[in-house]
This record gives sequence, structure tokens and C-alpha cells, in this order.
Amino acid sequence: MPQYIELKTADEKNLKAMYVPAARPEAFLVWIPGFAEHKDRYTHFGGWIAEKNVSFVALDLRGHGQSDGKRGFVKKFEDYFLDVDALLHWTRDVAGDLPFFLGSHSMGGLVTSRYLERGQLSRPIHGAVMTSPFLGLGVPVPGWLIRSGEQYEHPPDSDAVYHVGQGLQTPQLTDLASSARDSAAVDRPQHLGLVHSSVPLNRLTH
Repeated sequence: MPQYIELKTADEKNLKAMYVPAARPEAFLVWIPGFAEHKDRYTHFGGWIAEKNVSFVALDLRGHGQSDGKRGFVKKFEDYFLDVDALLHWTRDVAGDLPFFLGSHSMGGLVTSRYLERGQLSRPIHGAVMTSPFLGLGVPVPGWLIRSGEQYEHPPDSDAVYHVGQGLQTPQLTDLASSARDSAAVDRPQHLGLVHSSVPLNRLTH
């Protein structure tokens, strides 16, 4: 059965994670989900891999799932590194000296690759696994949309202007109905507010 844990980042954000310990762990896998995803989408995978003697933990990044933050929004992309740091710090006691792997999907792959590229790891990592990492856009983004996002990548000092920009989002870009074969896997998380389908404008400049 999954266990749910709470974490706090260096900038005081409260995060939620799902932990599935293996009975006789031989390795440990941390998982960073993609944009608009949440930890509970990996419950089945976590249970399956725990049966293979790999303990598993999946994180709700800020602005996702049950973690703090406006849906899908970060003031700067590097804020996600604080989330990964908080989770890896938690694993140091839980995982001990087990072989340790950092896994991710889609935008989580972008977070993971940039986190590893930075080279400031809070614990040793033996390897990384990325499924369909989001390393670039497959379609051109109109220049006006990028310029709009840049207004809020480096916002003015005015809190009012910043909060207006924080609320500006693109139309729906994610087809939630196609994200799973089981309609219940789409409908229930959507009803509970665990998923979102629009993208803040400043995301286009990250």
C-alpha cells in the first residue's frame, strides 16, 4: 500500500509525495511526473516496481497535484530544483546506501536533466531514467505569445503587475481524455483538482 508523506522546501512550500516501500529493497527509485500530472498516476507502477524489490517515491511538484502553488506556475524554472532537493534530502535516511535512481516523465524529464546538469546534488545518484522527456517544443510558438510570457519571466517590482501575469494562461493545451485508457483515471483526478490543462504564459520562456 502507498504511504503519503509531506515535505517542506527551502522556500517554505509544502509538497506531497507518494511512497511505496519494497519489502526487501535492493534499489530506490525517485519519480518526477510530467506537467499537469500528479503522483497518484504512478500508484500501479509504484506497486509493480516494489514487487521487483525497488522502493519507489513519486513527487507532486509545486503547482501540481496536492502540493502548494498556483496550478502549473513557477516564477522561475529553477524553483523546481528546490522541490527535488527536498525529496532527495528525505530519501537519505530512507534509502540509505541502496543504489539510487532518479526517474521522470515528460516535463519531469526536463526538470531532472537540468537538475543533473547543474551538478549540485543533495545525495549521490547512480543513474537517471527518463520517459519521453520534454526537451523542446515540437511546434512553433507565435512570437507574440513568447513576448507576453517574457513580461512575467522578469516581472516589474509591482506586486499587482506580477499577480496579473501569474494569472495569465494559454487556452487548454492538454487533452486530458487521451491521457489514459481508463476514463475513471481521467475523471476522478480532474474532479479532485489534481490535474490542470492550461499553461501559464511565462512557461513558454523557461
